[in-house]
Amino acid sequence: MTTIEAAAKFDPESLDLVMVDAAHDYDSVKADLLNWYSKIKPGRILLCDDYEIEWPGVMRTVKTVGLEVTVIAGSLWMHQKPKEKV
Repeated sequence: MTTIEAAAKFDPESLDLVMVDAAHDYDSVKADLLNWYSKIKPGRILLCDDYEIEWPGVMRTVKTVGLEVTVIAGSLWMHQKPKEKV
């Protein structure tokens, strides 16, 4: 199944960790981020790959969507979803 079909199988805010390493073009990356982000619990982690100049669609999408990311190793990056305000 596609990553979008897979994301639809999970409830909102039901996952502690989501790892996405799929298509690298802008539209596909944006669709993945938009469909998976809501599945992550507040304070938990989105982990992705290919944040590097070789994959400009990934870098552009991350900047356009406005995620703060930390490059962990090589092109592997993570984003911690903000915790809900109390």
